[in-house]
Amino acid sequence: MAFIEFIKKSFAINTKIIFSSELVKSEKVNPISRSSERLIEIVKALEGDEYLSGVMGHEYLDLPLFKRKGIKVKFQEFKHPVYIQHYDGFIPNLSAIDALLNIGKIEL
Repeated sequence: MAFIEFIKKSFAINTKIIFSSELVKSEKVNPISRSSERLIEIVKALEGDEYLSGVMGHEYLDLPLFKRKGIKVKFQEFKHPVYIQHYDGFIPNLSAIDALLNIGKIEL
């Protein structure tokens, strides 16, 4: 968590992090729910009506279950930003560490 907080601070990300284990303790999420059911419970516990999935979610999410429960599923279409790397060419899909070491901390 210290590393995640460091990256959040470095890139000026102010998103609140909520652990699913916190929701289980509050009895808003059943600890034995599996996959799509658990995701739906988490969305509902956070009073949401939409779930953002990676493109591979098509492979494993129970989309009809989400629909029956009133949760819209959106699939992100990530477009990798190009930034200056300190070597020839650009290698996409590296970690945030690569961006941090190549472009530095973001100052707002």
